[in-house]
Amino acid sequence: IAFHSAWVHAQIILCDHSTYREPTELNEINMDFVRHSEMEFDSIANLFAPIGQAPASTQIDRWVVAWGASDRGEHNVPPPNSDFLILNSGPDHALALRPNGSLAAWGENLYFQLDIPQPNENWADASAGHYHSLGLKTDGSVTGWGYCEYSQCTTPLPNSDFVAISGGFFNSLGLKSD
Repeated sequence: IAFHSAWVHAQIILCDHSTYREPTELNEINMDFVRHSEMEFDSIANLFAPIGQAPASTQIDRWVVAWGASDRGEHNVPPPNSDFLILNSGPDHALALRPNGSLAAWGENLYFQLDIPQPNENWADASAGHYHSLGLKTDGSVTGWGYCEYSQCTTPLPNSDFVAISGGFFNSLGLKSD
């Protein structure tokens, strides 16, 4: 499952300046990314290198491409728009992980779902819910912020050993390891 999820991110979201070309239709976008993910990366491990380390092969400049509605700032990717590892979008905001372990957030901030807890470091993954955000730390703990009326930001105890997270509408999910 983790491999499939990582591959989907590479196929749909991440671009590289050497292979990206302006698409004329959605199918062309998907095919360009499929070719990119199959041919440009030596392996999926190079795409998601350990935090703070460059991939084993030459660093690939990956940037976010956004399309569709943007009446709440969904296309306003914070600079620099490069070198993202993981990207997740909710209905009105998005979160992205940088190689140095920091998160970037943009879009609507009605309930402070863009206000990443400080220090903004040691993140391994992020997920954008409806009006809340989740971050998975490299130590396996989860932090939630934003609209939390239904306890979707309150991680059940023990807050450890998480390997994946997902923010829903008014709920959150976490996958734990043994």
